[in-house]
Amino acid sequence: MFAALRKAAKQISSGSMRDDGVPEVPSQGLPEKYSFSQIFDEINTIIPGSSQEVAFQTLFLLYSCLSHAERLQRNDGEGDTILELLLWTAKSMLPDGNTILNDKQPEGDISEVVRASAVDLARYKGILGLSCLKILLQDPSAKGSSQLDSTILISIIAFTVPRDPWTTPAAKKIAESLLSAHCIEVQSEKFVVYVLHVFIRPLFSKSKPDTITSAGRKAMPSSAPPKRHDVTASDRASKPWKYESPYSVAVFAWLAKVASQEIITAHWNMFIPPLLTLLDTPTANILVSGLETLTAFLPKFSTKLLQQTGLGEVFEDAVMPTLLYLPSISPVEESVEILPAAFEALFVSCDVRYPPSTSSTDATTSASRSLSLVTLNSKTSSTKTNTPDQRLALLDRVMRKGILMAHLHASDLPQITTILLTATSTLVSKMGINCVKHLKDILPILTEVMTDPFGAFRPEGLREAVKCLTSVILNAWPRMGIRSGGHGMEVIRMLAVCWGIVKEGVQEQARWAEDKKAKAILKVLREVEGELPVVGRLLVKALEAVNSGTDVKQELKPLLSVNASLADVFGIDDDDNKSKG
Repeated sequence: MFAALRKAAKQISSGSMRDDGVPEVPSQGLPEKYSFSQIFDEINTIIPGSSQEVAFQTLFLLYSCLSHAERLQRNDGEGDTILELLLWTAKSMLPDGNTILNDKQPEGDISEVVRASAVDLARYKGILGLSCLKILLQDPSAKGSSQLDSTILISIIAFTVPRDPWTTPAAKKIAESLLSAHCIEVQSEKFVVYVLHVFIRPLFSKSKPDTITSAGRKAMPSSAPPKRHDVTASDRASKPWKYESPYSVAVFAWLAKVASQEIITAHWNMFIPPLLTLLDTPTANILVSGLETLTAFLPKFSTKLLQQTGLGEVFEDAVMPTLLYLPSISPVEESVEILPAAFEALFVSCDVRYPPSTSSTDATTSASRSLSLVTLNSKTSSTKTNTPDQRLALLDRVMRKGILMAHLHASDLPQITTILLTATSTLVSKMGINCVKHLKDILPILTEVMTDPFGAFRPEGLREAVKCLTSVILNAWPRMGIRSGGHGMEVIRMLAVCWGIVKEGVQEQARWAEDKKAKAILKVLREVEGELPVVGRLLVKALEAVNSGTDVKQELKPLLSVNASLADVFGIDDDDNKSKG
């Protein structure tokens, strides 16, 4: 009955698919009439465990039939058949371990060419399967069931992470649409615990880290000799979550994201082993997923429980080494993905382990607001003067082992430096006045970026440097004096040189305003041009507070005589006009 359609499906290749992944389905080759039962009987002729190509062809056959609803003969009592079609589709559309890219595979594994082909096939299987699920679930015969089988939901969740190679934008959109219709079900404790226990736990059981006990708590140090590593053991056999069911990472990340604080508090020990396993995986996209999952998980994990279980230190030990995924050991593209996620995870971990003792406002959120808030006297000196020693010690470790060490190894890479400046800005705000111990290391980094003569061609670095300098001035203003070992003159020089570079860059890029790249650079340079006067006025307030009785305008007069436009940076003209008025 479906012989002609199956023959046509065998001739379909990935190259004939549309860009959005949904194929054009001609009516030729389709029977004039067919029912759900007949479609299912045809699908049942496929031998279980057939190749991915056969699964793709069968999904295409199913989608071809479903997309021509006018040819469907509807019979009573087909709800069970539709359910069987849903279950078959959910299992057949999932990617397999051949889709793992950019990883050192076990010896004898498939080639990269075959692997790339497998990824393309998985993408088209996914979009076909999700499209079939959407059509089947909208059928009147399927609406009698308000809840979906967990197997179907797991398959849909597998296509929610755009970073995964098998997930296309079209697939993600359909998956999110299907899940939104069952949001209460997928966020319920029953579903979360079921998936953790039945699906996640067996896959990760052979990969449990030695840093935790079977109960999920921190393991005590052992004096026993280390276990011998069996180099002949198959990596694929010990990591089925990675090489057999790679979509399990997306499913676990989804569970950590949607699980409520009550669910995590009651079942936290089921989350810990998979989470630490992901953090111990060198594959970049999996590691980033683990870091982002940790960032979503920790705010729902109470401070008390984190301290009682000793997991705070375990998470720190797992995340801190990821800050060293730097060129040339790691590709720049991977470092750019890993570092921001690692810093964010550490900052969230710090806030959960050692909550700030006083509320503070991020100094970089609004420069104009900063000016109105900063009177820079003894009452506004620090945002976290009562920060516990343990919190400060952790932040110091992040500064020394993360930012400063990373800059030492990758200071010649603008992409890495920009990420480090963003993290430094956040770190300085969290440390408050206690950041003064690191000024000797932070200011040279800022000077290097803000006085770079080619900085206008890398405006993102200038923008992050200006934001970081704003945070430094707000939190370490007592060290911004002009005399007595203050850093005021160094910052003045920094701003003056940066102003000239930005103004020249704006003029240069404005000549090529029609060019798309030049337009993007010009937009960022305009932002920096607007922020520099805010930072300059902020610095003047700091100078006046630290060096009381010092005429700042007089100190800056030699500089203004060389470049009068710097008066706009430091707000000198505004003050003069006010005095004349």
